[in-house]
Amino acid sequence: MTDSISVPSPRVLIAGGGPVGMFLAADLGRRNIPTLVVERSAKGSDQAKVMQISVRTLEFARQLGMAESMWNWGFPLDYPLDNVFLTSLDGYELGRAPGAPMGQPGSPGFTEFSPEFQTHCPQPWLEPIIEDRARSFDSVTVLRRHEFGAFDVSADGVRANVTDLETGREITVDADYLIGCEGFGGSVQVALGIPVEERTVDYSVDLEFLAHDLFAEHDKGPAVRYTLVDEGGTWGTIVAVDGTRRWRLSVYAVDRDQADHLDPHAAIRRAIGHDLEYEIIRQGRWKRRAAMAASFGGGRVFLAGDSAHCSPPNGGFGMNTGIADVINLSWKLEASLQGWAGPQLLETYSSERRPIAQLTLAESVRDYHRLVDDTASTAIRTDSPEGAEQRRMIGERLVQDSLKAWRPLGIHIGYGYPWSSIVCNEPGVYPTFDPQDYTPTTSAGFRAPHWWIEEGRSTLDLFGRSHVLLRIGDAPNAEGIISAAAASGMPLEVVDLSEKQAGPYYDVPLVLVRPDGYIAWSGSSEPRDPGRTIDTLRGAVFNATAKALALTEATL
Repeated sequence: MTDSISVPSPRVLIAGGGPVGMFLAADLGRRNIPTLVVERSAKGSDQAKVMQISVRTLEFARQLGMAESMWNWGFPLDYPLDNVFLTSLDGYELGRAPGAPMGQPGSPGFTEFSPEFQTHCPQPWLEPIIEDRARSFDSVTVLRRHEFGAFDVSADGVRANVTDLETGREITVDADYLIGCEGFGGSVQVALGIPVEERTVDYSVDLEFLAHDLFAEHDKGPAVRYTLVDEGGTWGTIVAVDGTRRWRLSVYAVDRDQADHLDPHAAIRRAIGHDLEYEIIRQGRWKRRAAMAASFGGGRVFLAGDSAHCSPPNGGFGMNTGIADVINLSWKLEASLQGWAGPQLLETYSSERRPIAQLTLAESVRDYHRLVDDTASTAIRTDSPEGAEQRRMIGERLVQDSLKAWRPLGIHIGYGYPWSSIVCNEPGVYPTFDPQDYTPTTSAGFRAPHWWIEEGRSTLDLFGRSHVLLRIGDAPNAEGIISAAAASGMPLEVVDLSEKQAGPYYDVPLVLVRPDGYIAWSGSSEPRDPGRTIDTLRGAVFNATAKALALTEATL
């Protein structure tokens, strides 16, 4: 039977309540936007994936009050985050990329350019943190054990069918916008008919097991990741899940037809090097895929996270890219619902985020090949001069490549949207992008730099809710920009900082920052036409040149 929904009618309907969908709900919640999340599972995933939470995701979590929970969930804070390459745990060590514990200098993702740091928070612990924060807002409703069904789109909104999986009751939901966060091949993406280009990288099998004292079984010491290499090359990794007794062994390049028949005990014995006591708690095969939707949606319906792009886990970019998607989308939805967005604003979600998703996808595929290519060696496990030399050569290369894979600061905080039609900058004057390194900049389109205004308070803490105009030092009063924003209805907070408070990276006196923390405009004096500048930033001016460039970038 069909009933009207028994929860407040949402302005935004989210299909899929994984980390990306719940993060979107949390950000919409702090904006007081009525939001409904529909998720078919009864609880969050217990599968140990999504290990690495990037520094940029932690910055967004900081603004939502979740960062500390992602750090303090229970992983030992003194646990070294080494990457070790070896033939087996009781075999030869090929090389080691040392990693200090979370948040300490030398830790992966640690940087002076952020108030936060990369952390290790696997999905079974991460999901409840995000969901609890989303549910803490009165404007957010979460329906678990409900399945999202067919939907219709009109000029006024979206009407969707939702089924209660416990009772079979069908519910009709009316919303202004629908966001598909269901994962790869989700129903929203399929219904929209958006083409998806997919390439299979390999088939892998994950084995999660409990071993109460694995460290006593080898002499390699604690590490967050042990990569296994033998005569056939790199064949798997053991990852520390909780830092004490829960581990995940991933076996690479398994024949698709044989993956379901992999002997888990033989694989664990091969990885450890000998028999030991353990308990297998999960086994499953999965496809390591590289996939990209031709568009991330438009109008009333959008895709985010794995629904829009799906990358191998190498490098840890997948979920982090999805969370950056929804932070980009959330404020644009708010602007549209509040009535101050121009007709182009929501359309820039796809043109801004799709090129970045392509960037991270390509990097994750490169990281996979850095790990597995040219690692086969006939003598790698022999006690001989030839074996020692092969181990040295392969180990040195794997260590160097691992630094590229797990510490690419540019990928996480160095990218920007300089091509965007809602960014005002000098055409062609963009900072050089380096996937590995980051240089702070006040160039329009890029992340506003971090600097400690005072103890415990970062410039990044100023951003997140509305556009912010920073007036630094003896900056012009910028009354033209302030008046133009007010006339358009665009919320604008003005913050005055001394040059000392702003620090050395804010090298111009006027910096206008979007709610997602990216610079929309900057300058030494007001623009000649403040009204047109504000109209550009809110998507009310169709910039044909910038739009064409954005579309070109989105197809690269």
